Order: sequence, then structure tokens, then C-alpha cells
Amino acid sequence: VYVTSNFKEAERKKNDLISTIEEKVYVTYESPYYKIRVGNYKSEAETKEQRKLLTEMGYDTWIIKTNIRAESPQ
Repeated sequence: VYVTSNFKEAERKKNDLISTIEEKVYVTYESPYYKIRVGNYKSEAETKEQRKLLTEMGYDTWIIKTNIRAESPQ
């Protein structure tokens, strides 16, 4: 949802999102950019629903297929 070359700016944006939404928020680094990513969605429907909400909040969004971080069953 956000890309910057400044680490502190990326951390600020991450913290802003964490205080606003109830999804996992990650900062990844792919030279030369820090990228803010949101969520671990298992279905396309979940992904599109969150994308709509983030777009309404003013974020540009991209759907990227990656391996998700699954929580271990209790």
C-alpha cells in the first residue's frame, strides 16, 4: 500500500496503518525501496474486500501473491 526509500517514513506509515486497521502490516525491503504490505489473505474475496477498504482510505493498492504467514493451530 506504500513505497518509500526512507526507512523511518516506512515505519511511520506502518504504525499509522496498525492503529487504523486490524490486519497484519509488514515492512519489506527490496532495494532501493521499503514496501508496506498488509494482510495474510487465504482467498481472493478476502483480498479484494481489504483492497476496497484501503482504497477508500486513500491508499494505492496492488494485489501481490506471496507465501502467507500462517498462524499455528492451537
